[in-house]
Amino acid sequence: MTQPWMLLTAIVGLGLVYVLVPVFLQTFRRFRSPKRLACPVTGGRAAVRVDASRAALTDALVGRPRFRVGDCSLWPERSGCAQGCLARLR
Repeated sequence: MTQPWMLLTAIVGLGLVYVLVPVFLQTFRRFRSPKRLACPVTGGRAAVRVDASRAALTDALVGRPRFRVGDCSLWPERSGCAQGCLARLR
């Protein structure tokens, strides 16, 4: 009776290795470096570091990255911002 479960576990494991991991790594590499984005509040440019781990994980699991600012050159003065600069990252 354990034979079908072992096969199913192996198929799921291979799916993770060959599908989810490459998507995760590709998205992580794309968003790990800081981006120069326009701040919608100040109108100026800011160096924004995206939370690359979160973007990669949501892209691999859901199929669409969800962004969150990890760090910004305008912080701490504007740390409570709505993060509208991330809308153009798609």
